[in-house]
Amino acid sequence: ETGWVLDLILASKPTGLPAVAAAAGGGRLEINAAYALCKSVLEGSTLYRTSLKDGVIVLSFISPQVGERYEREIAALQEQTGWPLRINPQPNQGAILEVARTLLNRAGLTVLKGPSIYPERAEVAATVTTQPDDPEALAEQFFQQTGYRLVLALAAAPSQEQQPKRAPAQGEPAIEDTAVVEIPLSRIRLSSYHQGLQLDPTRLEKAVQRARTMGTVPPIQVRRARDGYVLVDGLYRLRAAEALGWERIRATVS
Repeated sequence: ETGWVLDLILASKPTGLPAVAAAAGGGRLEINAAYALCKSVLEGSTLYRTSLKDGVIVLSFISPQVGERYEREIAALQEQTGWPLRINPQPNQGAILEVARTLLNRAGLTVLKGPSIYPERAEVAATVTTQPDDPEALAEQFFQQTGYRLVLALAAAPSQEQQPKRAPAQGEPAIEDTAVVEIPLSRIRLSSYHQGLQLDPTRLEKAVQRARTMGTVPPIQVRRARDGYVLVDGLYRLRAAEALGWERIRATVS
């Protein structure tokens, strides 16, 4: 009708990133400019170092688990900078331990041992003299800041042998320190940390197969709560027992 040609260009979806154009012709930003853009976009993410290795910009976070939370931003940064980016697989162990010390101190806890870090299982452990007022909230705060799990063990008081022990509830086994006992699955609940975990289907299936073959599982770890028990360690074993329809499971109770 007009004799003109109408060209339509589809606008890209907004990414929430600063409006920085990629290098002309699909090239790369100057390396220091790329570093600056990464630090700007990932501000507040625990990113503490950017470096270049084998032509790849390496982003170092307090832990790779935290870095993985920013996959969307990192993917967008690759397009904007023209550089390939990857997350440093090594955690900043000193920074993680410092977060643990700070949180334990703020909670008013006296630490007898640790904190100690175990990168192979993304965990920090410490022995304290008293139970925190809200251990689940403390563990969740630590997880949000570091991507690691905080495991607290309660030190036995020197006069514990002379102190009266709480009588077990009806149907609850009497428990001597770290003895292995059987407890009802129905009385075990997950901590906020375990509730946020996504189980690996392959690993879960293997756990179910082992439990079915052996007829039992290694003891899980739980701690006492007012309404029963809270899982400390052994989520796959617990889920395997549930999948097999077991009513009770072996556990050590703290």
